[in-house]
Amino acid sequence: MLNGKKFWVTQDMNGMIVAKLIAVGADAVGIAQPFLQGAVQSSAALDSVFAQLELGLKIALFCMGVESLEPFKQKAQSEKVWTWT
Repeated sequence: MLNGKKFWVTQDMNGMIVAKLIAVGADAVGIAQPFLQGAVQSSAALDSVFAQLELGLKIALFCMGVESLEPFKQKAQSEKVWTWT
């Protein structure tokens, strides 16, 4: 927790994992490794990393019937979409 905000850092990177972490209460998700790997390869590879993350998040938002992260977070927490097992 930093300044009252919960954040997670994950090695696995895709939009669904980011969505799950936000759904269980994260205010931010730290993802460095995939972006650094893409940046080392080329600007096209870095663009691909961003595109994959964006697509995964858009799919998660679509499946929940919302258009942005704040309504997604509210809906996920109110309906207990994902919980720790």
